[in-house]
Amino acid sequence: MRLQAMVLALLFSLSGPLWAEAVMPSDASLGFALLKRVSAEHPDSNVIIAPRNIRTALAAVATGAEGETEQQIVALTGSYQSIDNTSLGSAQSAMDIWVAPVEKLQPSFAEGLPGVHVQSTSPQAAPAAINDFVSQHTHGMITQVLDQAPETGIVLTAVLYFKGTWQLPFDKNNTKPRPFHFAGGKTADVETMFQANKFDYAQNDSGQIIRLPYSGNDHLVMTVFLPRQNLDIHTWLASIDETSWKAMLNTLQRTPGSLQVPKLKSSFSTTLSRELQALGMHRPFSDAAQFNGIVQGHPLKISEIVHKTAFAMDEVSTEASAATSVIAVAAAIRAPRPPFSMVVDRPFFLTIGDRSNDRILFAGLVNSP
Repeated sequence: MRLQAMVLALLFSLSGPLWAEAVMPSDASLGFALLKRVSAEHPDSNVIIAPRNIRTALAAVATGAEGETEQQIVALTGSYQSIDNTSLGSAQSAMDIWVAPVEKLQPSFAEGLPGVHVQSTSPQAAPAAINDFVSQHTHGMITQVLDQAPETGIVLTAVLYFKGTWQLPFDKNNTKPRPFHFAGGKTADVETMFQANKFDYAQNDSGQIIRLPYSGNDHLVMTVFLPRQNLDIHTWLASIDETSWKAMLNTLQRTPGSLQVPKLKSSFSTTLSRELQALGMHRPFSDAAQFNGIVQGHPLKISEIVHKTAFAMDEVSTEASAATSVIAVAAAIRAPRPPFSMVVDRPFFLTIGDRSNDRILFAGLVNSP
């Protein structure tokens, strides 16, 4: 399986109530909150976001904020120090700050982001420089994040890259066209993978859930949830949160069975400014934003957030990338279960993260493989 290209751009420009849903900051809390809103605006699209990457970029920006601006971001993301990107197994992270030549970066800002790469070119040359950084650190999966840069301010780009092979690869000889039932009634044949094996699997009144591990990594897995017949994927998503999702994961048990799941290749683009403001992050977007710790001499505010993804999945491996650019202007023994059959032939939900999903690198809805 191959998962490609994920980009989030947070656009800042020059200028100058805490978030509405009181939950502890985590990949899952932010991921579910954003995914519900974004997918509602794109009901027929494949909507994939990268919660860990979004948290990292926003929390990094918050290290240069103060007052309510810092509070509103950290309420969503947690502090930058609390986000551990050093123990993600085969995932790799990097960060770049482009600074407009007219600006002088506060020394404490870069110093608070260990390993950050700082560069300064003309605004005209900045997009190519930033895109080159992203392309290099995503192994060519993402080649363009920006097509223009502000005359003043900064661009902070956080990159996340993951590549892993299935612990239980699919036999390409078993891949064939099989029916997929789209929301709205249309049915079409799509290339669908198949294997019979033992999986971590569970079934409840809402649907079926399965976990697919990666070879050589004891932590990172893909989790797929298929809602039962006649349960709309958006209706299910509206009812789920971090607590109920983890409760579902706790019911997984190694069970023999068969799995059919489509090969995927898709792309997605959206903006996130309205969604983050709906979650209580108002002040960072206003003229009263308090980003005094980023550049010297004047404050900044967020003007826009752009999010782009590309996703592909096949029989062998998963490859995933995310780039976030901030532009400033021992379980109990259970009885064995009978074999199951899980046929993913309608819209479904997936995540890539650790086994507990305390860390979620990617999460999304697949409506059209």
